Amino acid sequence: MNQQRAPGDRVTRQPTEVNLQASQEAGHSETATHLRHGIWRAAPCLLRVAVLISLMLCSSSLFAYAHFRSVRGETFLRAIGRSPMILVTEFKDTWGLEAYEDLIVDRNEHFNPYLVSAHYIFWWGDYADHAMLEYSKTVSGDELLSVANGQTVVAVYIQTYFQPPSDDFRARTAMALEDVRKRFTSEQQMSWLQGVVSQTRWGIRSIAGVWLARFVTTDSDAPLMILEALTGVLLTWAGIAPLLLLVLSPPWLAVPFFWLWVGLAILYVLMPPKTWKWTGETLRRGWSVTRRQRVP
Repeated sequence: MNQQRAPGDRVTRQPTEVNLQASQEAGHSETATHLRHGIWRAAPCLLRVAVLISLMLCSSSLFAYAHFRSVRGETFLRAIGRSPMILVTEFKDTWGLEAYEDLIVDRNEHFNPYLVSAHYIFWWGDYADHAMLEYSKTVSGDELLSVANGQTVVAVYIQTYFQPPSDDFRARTAMALEDVRKRFTSEQQMSWLQGVVSQTRWGIRSIAGVWLARFVTTDSDAPLMILEALTGVLLTWAGIAPLLLLVLSPPWLAVPFFWLWVGLAILYVLMPPKTWKWTGETLRRGWSVTRRQRVP
């Protein structure tokens, strides 16, 4: 017979699988919440470390790139049409780029190309002419062109690979070299959009290559090179923002934008978070007061 429950009796229920699953989900949710809060609290510190590392590793190349933009170095990139290599010089505040191009002039009866190797060098900075004179002592080939313009110097050297040259080959070679001369002596100014496109295609690649070259060794195995490249990306990613700023800025604002980034980065690293919070609140209050005063 079924026993009847008295009105004051309590019903004791055993925990079911549904209750256990709910408690587990609640525990996982609480753990995820603590993890998100920990990451959120640690993010400002990690960002400060990243900005400090970018100042130490990227500021020198960004300084050179800012001066490259200020002298309209994108015209050199347009002339060579490829990603250049960075040259190291002992002269202060002077930098260089170089690139090579094989000009196919003609083909012989065996369809092998007759090549003329063109060596392009571009120096910019306070001692660009002195750097060119010193570096030209180590360059092989005949100098085709040397153009100096203020703080920039462009030189083109030609190295031919044929013995002996025919008259037809000489005529075709002269035409190819004249095309090179026109590319580097063209006075047509590039628009802002054309400059940005050329920087995006070759400038960013060259600067990023300089950053990664500090970490990647050529004699490493493939897995180790990948690990070194990832390490370089993690340590220099904070320099991408000022690099993009320099790419998008007009030439006459490149150097001021660089120093603006350096100043803000130093302040961000040295000033405590409470100071930045107080500064933001002060600016918001000042902006609110200004808006109210403008309203009639």
